[in-house]
Amino acid sequence: MLDAHAFALLCQEAYQVEPDYALGSFRAIFRLRPEGLVIAIRGTDDGETAVTDIAAMPWPIRGLGAVHLGFWEASTHAYLDMRLRARQADHVIITGHSLGGALALLIAAELVMDGIVPEVITFGAPRVSIGGQMAQLFAHVSLMPQMYRHGCDIVPMLPPQELGWVHPAPLIPIGAVGHDVVREIEDHAISKYIAVLEASA
Repeated sequence: MLDAHAFALLCQEAYQVEPDYALGSFRAIFRLRPEGLVIAIRGTDDGETAVTDIAAMPWPIRGLGAVHLGFWEASTHAYLDMRLRARQADHVIITGHSLGGALALLIAAELVMDGIVPEVITFGAPRVSIGGQMAQLFAHVSLMPQMYRHGCDIVPMLPPQELGWVHPAPLIPIGAVGHDVVREIEDHAISKYIAVLEASA
């Protein structure tokens, strides 16, 4: 299992430095680690990325079912570049927080369909698709994403499950759970994920 704390730190770094790759809402840094090439994708931090988040119309994609249109557009525009980097590496790990986690999942799913199997680790990622096709895709290669939800973080609960939106892998709960409207926002911060994972290391 991947070291969640180390990858959460890389997700935080993705917010703090200039991206190595930027195209619209897709902004990522690349880091070489003993595990392989890491693509760490930045989450929502400006108006452009917020627009990507709210474009939650289901969009049919062959092999994946109906996916979140905003996430799909952001990921697919960057996909060819990410595939080229993945093919040049011995192994690839894709990580991201919030929107970055959603984009990590979609890039990983496309790579799997292209015969490249990356590892995926997300923090506070929203739901990206309707139905179980993405879960079946990852199960087919026996490498399900590690998906973390801290405490009351509301973002992994969106878009609503009642409308058919699902995660492609079970969420891994960390931190104190409960029902607290204030914490629904506070618990989403990547710094909160890092603090809990560091304390449990």
